[in-house]
Amino acid sequence: MPRIALVTPIWEDSNRFGVYGPKLARAIAASNLPIKWIVSDDGSSLIEQERLKKIVEDLSIIYPEVHLVLSRNRLRKGAAIYKGWNQVSSMDWLAFVDGDGAIKAQDLINFINNSISNKLDTCSISIRKSSYLTPVIRQFKRRISLRIFRLLVRMFTGLCLADTQCGAKIIPAIQYHKIRHKLRESGFIFDVELLINLTSSGCKIRSVPISWEEIPGGKVNLIYDSFGMICGLYRIRKRIKNGIY
Repeated sequence: MPRIALVTPIWEDSNRFGVYGPKLARAIAASNLPIKWIVSDDGSSLIEQERLKKIVEDLSIIYPEVHLVLSRNRLRKGAAIYKGWNQVSSMDWLAFVDGDGAIKAQDLINFINNSISNKLDTCSISIRKSSYLTPVIRQFKRRISLRIFRLLVRMFTGLCLADTQCGAKIIPAIQYHKIRHKLRESGFIFDVELLINLTSSGCKIRSVPISWEEIPGGKVNLIYDSFGMICGLYRIRKRIKNGIY
């Protein structure tokens, strides 16, 4: 059976992960999938890191193959995920899921199971496309911001995907290792750069609708982080023009 490394990036969010983590641990344990689960801390405060240690210790009782990776300094989400992926070897698939619980644990397991049946030339990304089977619950302003961001991604990069930012993806490890030396972005824009490089290397991108529910208590600042992502699109566009990708 294919071996899978699953990374959950966490930054100052032990409260929400404390609720979601046990649900995910039980779902992974019941799935019998050979998953190495890495909780990758993104430079949280010492108090938060101590809370994470206790959470992961409790999770290991449910699912022993869970590991905590701590960082002294803030890496940003993308770098925290890459740090987790880079610490594993002999894996067939590399995945990540956000730790806020927006994607239900069993839905993630179904997504992974469905994805690893594909060939090793296909990356699967979750997308928020509301339907009877995959309801999406989020604030109106987030729906609008997603549409605007999707348009900007197409304008700046030419990447035409319905949702680059949904919080679960799974990539063949062989495809990631082909492009990892080209990945420069560490923040929320990392998904776009990752997908551009995967596409350029010949990897197919498969979009999979998934149920998603906005969970209160997030650390994302819609204005500040949106500005940072637009700046990131400028950097990515420049690298595309310079042939770096």
